[in-house]
Amino acid sequence: MKKLLYFAIVTLVFVLGACNENNDSTKEREASTQEVTNLEEIVTFEELMNNKPTLEWKQRMVEGDDLFTEENIKATNEVLDSYINNLRTLQDHPTDEEILECVEKVVLSLNELNEKYDYFIETMEREELYDYITEAARIAGFESDEDITEEWREW
Repeated sequence: MKKLLYFAIVTLVFVLGACNENNDSTKEREASTQEVTNLEEIVTFEELMNNKPTLEWKQRMVEGDDLFTEENIKATNEVLDSYINNLRTLQDHPTDEEILECVEKVVLSLNELNEKYDYFIETMEREELYDYITEAARIAGFESDEDITEEWREW
């Protein structure tokens, strides 16, 4: 009887432990694959850099969208990285003019890329880039309801 009770307890502990490990690994998997899709939830440049629009572009390329190539995605990533790094180098309380200089530079660079890579920035990409650029400017301290890219944007 003691052996049977002991066996039942060991089995129960083993089963409960396995269920708990499975539940924990499921939660970890869900957390690791969960992306921030609303840029307004992002509060740091690091988070923003991990949520570039090019992540979605790569997925669309894999799904057959021929607007994108490894080259134009890589070039866009480099431009967006440079933009964030430029914003990071500004003082603790940058002026609106300093932030807008960074915006101008990234928009002009994207204009050049768009022309070089056969006008791959269309309506959806324009909106994604606009959101990314304005969110980075907001993180740097710039607030506006206006389209801060329109003055220089050709895409």
